[in-house]
Amino acid sequence: MRKNILFYGLASVLLVIVLLFFNAAYKELTNYSELINRQNVVHICYQELSRQMNNAAMLTPELAAANSPVADEIFFADSASIIHRLELLNATVRDSINVRIAHALDSLVRAELPWILQSNVPDSILNNASSAHSAAFRYINRLINDGIQRTMFIVDHLKIQLNKEITKIRIWMGLFVFLSGMLLVYTTTSLFKQKAKVKRKDRQLQVQSRIAAERLVKSETLYKTIASSIPDSVICLFDHDYRYLLIEGDMLERLGYTKEELLGKRAADVLSPERFAEVEPDFKRAFQGESVIREVRMAGYDIYSKYIPLKDDNQSVYAIMTVALDITKLKNAQRDITELNRGLEEKVKERTEELRKSNEELEAFSYSVSHDLRAPLRAIAGFIGILEEDYADKLDGEAQRITTIIRNNTLKMGHLIDDLLAFFRIGKKEMFKAPIKTREMVDEAIAELMEQNTNDKPPQWDIKPLPSVRGDANSIKQVWVNLISNAIKYSANAPQPRIEIGSYTKNSEVVFYVKDNGVGFDEKYSNKLFKVFQRLHSSNEFEGTGIGLALVEKIVAKHGGRVWAEGSINEGACFYFSLPG
Repeated sequence: MRKNILFYGLASVLLVIVLLFFNAAYKELTNYSELINRQNVVHICYQELSRQMNNAAMLTPELAAANSPVADEIFFADSASIIHRLELLNATVRDSINVRIAHALDSLVRAELPWILQSNVPDSILNNASSAHSAAFRYINRLINDGIQRTMFIVDHLKIQLNKEITKIRIWMGLFVFLSGMLLVYTTTSLFKQKAKVKRKDRQLQVQSRIAAERLVKSETLYKTIASSIPDSVICLFDHDYRYLLIEGDMLERLGYTKEELLGKRAADVLSPERFAEVEPDFKRAFQGESVIREVRMAGYDIYSKYIPLKDDNQSVYAIMTVALDITKLKNAQRDITELNRGLEEKVKERTEELRKSNEELEAFSYSVSHDLRAPLRAIAGFIGILEEDYADKLDGEAQRITTIIRNNTLKMGHLIDDLLAFFRIGKKEMFKAPIKTREMVDEAIAELMEQNTNDKPPQWDIKPLPSVRGDANSIKQVWVNLISNAIKYSANAPQPRIEIGSYTKNSEVVFYVKDNGVGFDEKYSNKLFKVFQRLHSSNEFEGTGIGLALVEKIVAKHGGRVWAEGSINEGACFYFSLPG
């Protein structure tokens, strides 16, 4: 008797400790779930604020005049929406760093928002206008990115803490199941032993029944105390007929059952045919001596279930115990983290790839920049100017010819540096896509280029219908200028220069082309055309830096398109580029 009291006392203490832990763990999981939800709101606020600020920054006067959610939802920008997003952000953030970022954003955006909405910020940056406002806009963008990175850091930290809590819960759950199983095994085994002895001796049966009854009362009382003390759980005991011998737990009614309609009845008689078909294989495995764990979705709840075989001294299974726990909040938190991580991981991959490409380009360009190409060119140009102005009467014809060559080559090197800078800026410049009226853009490019053309034989133009597309207007215009200027240059020596511009659609792409009847090229070298410094004609024949076509290829690639060319020597050339339809 004393041994049983000691056993029950020890089991009770251990189980109370487990219950206290479950209660604390439940509060921790609830807290982490709330924190994760709050960080989701903060993350969405930063992303939506970034989108709205970028929409406001790219507005042109024409777009601003038609700017409404109905006119164009994509480019809609509204100060009230932005201010509302700032207020929501300030009301949501809690960690000190994000609080400082949110406060800084609130004051800076409110100060700069009128200028941003009334100005075309990309044009202001490109034209070096409103430098103070442009710097403030860059700082706003940097603050938003800092907030996103901070939110990602907090989510990662919460994920680590949540995983720790989950691990602890699993360990303690295993301990609880083990202790509960041991208690039930001990109690049930003792009960069966007493019943076997009763059959052999009637007198002994009465005595043993009163010890057995006492133990049963204690075990059932302890069992019910344990089961009722665990929130969101159901614990049951079944015999070989799948009959409910014991049942306890506050989760029972939420699953659509009552203790009265289950206790003493077989599972096949009270469960629906579909539900019994789901659990019967687990019952069979448990009565064969196997512990079974399963997670199911039932009545709107995520349920963790474990089937535990109870064995006698001969290792025969005489009953099974099932433990069902509601883990809905835990699964929701895991789903939230998984979804957020998926979005963050994709964003990190995109940013990492963009950074990798930019770094590769910067590494190639840094060699030239590190030697400060512009400084020696300015010095050379200056000294040539001194020679031509102060020593003109002392320089013979040959000397003057040489100084002219030096000055021209200095200017050529300056143009080359400018083209290189333009080439590398494309890699870092963000594209702002909008509808482009292609024919108007081509006409503007031709008009600008023909003003600079000194050839006595202007080309004949054959311009086919050109569809409108979506793209970054500034960079796409640069594509047209480079291709058309090349056509003008390389067809200048033809008896009658002729240039054709047209388009067609193929495989969901819009393909544009510029065709001339100039000097052409050998197609076996066509792979060099769109590489930096790769020219098929010498600079003595045709001026150029070898950057123009490389710039075309880079701009089109950033738009998701491709470039290629066809040609024959002295029979002209045709350059193509495609854009997504």
